Amino acid sequence: MAKQEQSEAPEISEEDKKRLQKATTLLTAYTNFMRWAGNFRRDEIKRHPRHASVVMLSTMQSSRFAFAVEGSSLLLAAQPFEMTWLSAMPFDSAYVSDRLYLSTDGAQCMEVNLPPLTIGIWCDQKAKREEMAQANYVVPVEMTVHEGQIIDVGRPQGLGIKIKRGDVVAALNEATKERQNSRDMARYF
Repeated sequence: MAKQEQSEAPEISEEDKKRLQKATTLLTAYTNFMRWAGNFRRDEIKRHPRHASVVMLSTMQSSRFAFAVEGSSLLLAAQPFEMTWLSAMPFDSAYVSDRLYLSTDGAQCMEVNLPPLTIGIWCDQKAKREEMAQANYVVPVEMTVHEGQIIDVGRPQGLGIKIKRGDVVAALNEATKERQNSRDMARYF
C-alpha cells in the first residue's frame, strides 16, 4: 500500500522546487535582515525616493561593511552580525552608482508573494565607487573587526552576485514591466 501511495503522489517539477527553495531562503534572509535592522533607530534605513522596494542603509550602518576589488570581483566584507542575512539573501544582481545596490527579485510561495528588495550600501568615495563598478561580481566575505580595525578576512562565500550596468531604479522598473508583460501573456495562453 505504501508503494502505491508514493506513486500516486504528484511530482513537484524542478521549476517549482527551485521556486520553493528560493522562497524559503528568502523568507529566512528577510527575517534576519529585519532582525538586524531592528537594532538601529527607525530612521537609519530610508526608502529610495524613486523606488519603493529600494532601501538605503545609513552611513552608520554602511560603515559596518568594507570593500576591496580583487581582479574582476568586488569583495564585500561584513561582520558576523551582518553576514547572517547577507550570506543567506539570494541576491539576483548588483548595481554600483551612488551606492552599492544588492537586489533580489522576490519569490512566490503558495499564495504569498515575497516582494523584491534592493539594499543600498553607502560608499563615500566616488573614485572607490568607479573602481567597484569595473568589477563583474560582488562576493561576500566575512571579516573580523577589533577596536575599529579589520584584523581578519575570511574566504569568499558563494559564487558572487552579477554586477549589472545602468541605473538601479531604471533596471528595477524595466524588470517589473517585463514580469507584468509575461503574466499578461500567460493569461492569454
